[in-house]
Amino acid sequence: MFFRKITTRKNGKEYVYVKLIENYRSNGRIKQRVVANFGSLENLSPQRISDLINSLQRLYQDIEQKQDNKPVVEDLLEQSAETIKTIRNCPMLEPLKQLFSATQYQILEAIIIKSLIAPELNRPIQELCQQLELVDASSIEFYNVLKKLGETEFRPLLDKVWVTIPGAKEEDYKVIYIHPINGIFKGATFLSDPTGNPYATENYQKEYVLWLAYNSQGVPLDFTRVEEMGQLKGQLNRLVQRLEDLLDCQVVVMDADGILTDIDVPYPVASLAKGLTRGVNPNQYYSFQAIQIEPENEVKIKEIKANLAKVSAGLENIKADILLGKLTKENVIKKRAEAVIRTNGCQEMVSFFYNDTNKTLNYYIKDDVVEEKTKSLVTSQWVVPKEKFKDNINLPQVTIKNDRFRNITDQLNIPPINLYADFHYSREIISGHIALEIIKNQITMVANIPWQGGDS
Repeated sequence: MFFRKITTRKNGKEYVYVKLIENYRSNGRIKQRVVANFGSLENLSPQRISDLINSLQRLYQDIEQKQDNKPVVEDLLEQSAETIKTIRNCPMLEPLKQLFSATQYQILEAIIIKSLIAPELNRPIQELCQQLELVDASSIEFYNVLKKLGETEFRPLLDKVWVTIPGAKEEDYKVIYIHPINGIFKGATFLSDPTGNPYATENYQKEYVLWLAYNSQGVPLDFTRVEEMGQLKGQLNRLVQRLEDLLDCQVVVMDADGILTDIDVPYPVASLAKGLTRGVNPNQYYSFQAIQIEPENEVKIKEIKANLAKVSAGLENIKADILLGKLTKENVIKKRAEAVIRTNGCQEMVSFFYNDTNKTLNYYIKDDVVEEKTKSLVTSQWVVPKEKFKDNINLPQVTIKNDRFRNITDQLNIPPINLYADFHYSREIISGHIALEIIKNQITMVANIPWQGGDS
């Protein structure tokens, strides 16, 4: 392939375009065709050309990475067979078959399985699911299924999935707690050339406030995502009403920051006990404890990061020795890599694989595991006025696992549906990712599958 300047004249004015051309053979003759149009030469500034070169370099690295990732896919095929069997026989997912067609449900099943066993693989989902022999579907089909999962009109049906876990105890659903989370959805935006073709990606982040409902055992059940404070009362009211209708339960909204202080709501609102003023009659309040996952102390976090840096340095040294021909035997290379990871106590946080075909060592850090290692449990005391309770009640202790929803990463990694990022990552798509995390959490609890996290 090669670039060519094409000159045309229109209305007496000369226009110069840059096109990517390739030769091909047809009926025994060499012909040429346009592969890509890079627009007018006037619009191709040195900076744009530099961006294009950098983008091509990243594309080359991605393609090279795909070649190196082949052993990972083979390893996943071998290791995930039991997980796939468990998911496909999971009775709690039956209600979803009412929401999706047979083909759509197969795609949703593939999204769930991929997100459970390989959330850290940052590759287009349609390619990975095809290689994992889960489903053969287009990127737009994956996009539409996840978008449908996030649509509000289907939430009551999805609630049937979340509140009918086999083996769940009835008392676990007598009180439902709703707790707010400040979260970030992470994806990618796409830069385009003058003709509208995407040529580079940039990080995309969307902040959100999520009000997430839990039972007393810390099982996430339902949610509402608030984008404007003016919508808060209405959205919370609908969430509370939906839970009360489905479960015949008492809902308590936990409000540590006093967001609801000046808003008249029909449900009980709990505050941190330390926020009570002296002289308040304790008989007017119910109390309960909450166990929340919070960041570890700074010293431990730095220690973990330092160990990961040492592992990266050690593995890079091994890669250098491979390139220089100092290391050639696969078993020796693997033993040295394992020793580097083990010496720094990072066995759960770092994985590596050696490609004997092109003699390369590759590794990746499991961000979800690292994040788990940098957190600790914190117990707090909460109080809530008795006046809005239906009956006298004992409020059980609750576990709040907000950490899994503070950072959610795009699991699709597909080409842009629209170059306008806030359209590509619509409200429904982000809500679909949140619903996916909740379903994953439910499955891990029911089927005893190791949790791989949502920030992947």
